[in-house]
Amino acid sequence: MTTHFNPNRNHVRVLVKITGPSNETIARMALDTGATRTSIDRQIAVFLGFEFTEDSETVRVATGSGYEVIPVAVAHYIEALGHYREDLPVLCQNLPSGLPIDGLLGLDFFRGKRLTIDFREGLIALD
Repeated sequence: MTTHFNPNRNHVRVLVKITGPSNETIARMALDTGATRTSIDRQIAVFLGFEFTEDSETVRVATGSGYEVIPVAVAHYIEALGHYREDLPVLCQNLPSGLPIDGLLGLDFFRGKRLTIDFREGLIALD
């Protein structure tokens, strides 16, 4: 599938359908080939029906400002660019308010596929 994006923006934004235990949503996510894992804003995770407790699974993640311990939830279904994954673990971060995105679509979503990003034409192809 091929889709258009605005090559003049600071990020490549795609729409992503995410299904959780009790709800689904369309999230605006930045395509991030530097992120090994997909992440969503924690508020979206709560909307999808995920609950976080002291016993929730977490991972320690290196960020530009140090390390963070971030909870993990398993998205029942995640679809972007005409492809989908089932039961994909996603990091649930507290993103700063006012961002134009709801998360990052990371390499774990794209594994086993061919991703082409054409900045001259503003096209993304995933097959």
